[in-house]
Amino acid sequence: MASTFDDPPHSVLVEVSSKDYLNALRILTEASAFFQTSSSHALKGKFHNQLAIVLNNLSKETHREDYTDRALIEYAAASFHFEQAGHTRYRARTFAFGKMA
Repeated sequence: MASTFDDPPHSVLVEVSSKDYLNALRILTEASAFFQTSSSHALKGKFHNQLAIVLNNLSKETHREDYTDRALIEYAAASFHFEQAGHTRYRARTFAFGKMA
């Protein structure tokens, strides 16, 4: 794995676009340690938001409520980090997506 990321790994975007949400979840899970140690709240917010999107899609695809619950937790984490970073627009958007989960 690369030692730095600017955003959640681009391979996740490929997996999401091909609807391979389990693989996207695997990639994000493997990368989570890097994002948790980052001092950038904006980066952490992007990570948690992408994880929430993947979990929300998995929930819809598999009809598993535990994925919905985890998605809501990740949306809340994303909102917190966006607030800490001063990204009001991202925070509002994350809040809206979290309400739809």
